[in-house]
Amino acid sequence: VQHEDSDDDSDETGKDSGKKMIYYKSGAYGWNDELECVVDTEQFEIALQNAEKADGDKKLDYLLQAIHLYEGDFLQKNGNEPWIMQLSSRYKTAFLQAASQATEMLYESERYSELLNVCRHVIKLNPYEEEFYLYLLKGLIKTQQLDKAQEAYHQISELFYRQFGITPSDELTALYKEVVETSHM
Repeated sequence: VQHEDSDDDSDETGKDSGKKMIYYKSGAYGWNDELECVVDTEQFEIALQNAEKADGDKKLDYLLQAIHLYEGDFLQKNGNEPWIMQLSSRYKTAFLQAASQATEMLYESERYSELLNVCRHVIKLNPYEEEFYLYLLKGLIKTQQLDKAQEAYHQISELFYRQFGITPSDELTALYKEVVETSHM
């Protein structure tokens, strides 16, 4: 914090930039607007807006940028505040929509390594979204990682049964059967 009468040029980040992040003037504290500030939620929204306007690979690039910026629920530790809950829900929905579009595009363009990375990122943050398990298994099958596909299916089955008392969907089960049949050839 820099007081209006301070001559100290080192800032709170430990760098000697001559600028302070927070200043004190006339009895009040404020954010120093002269400092560049990068806000991940703004970058996330910009990437999504750019994706809406773009086509093809450029659209996919923006979607991937947004997906990688999303690291979980917005302000998790203060999540009980109504305004935070609303924003958190909006960001999560936007993230899942972007991830859904991206996984489809990656699969269609046979970019399986990136597909697997996106699926794993989504599943880590949202473990009950079956769509991404489907693409995970499809990607593992396409890259001939059949042992990992079988292992993933068993983990999914256990997770869904333990949490919801249900078995995986018919589509997921059909993929598993394809894995088993292919591995026995």
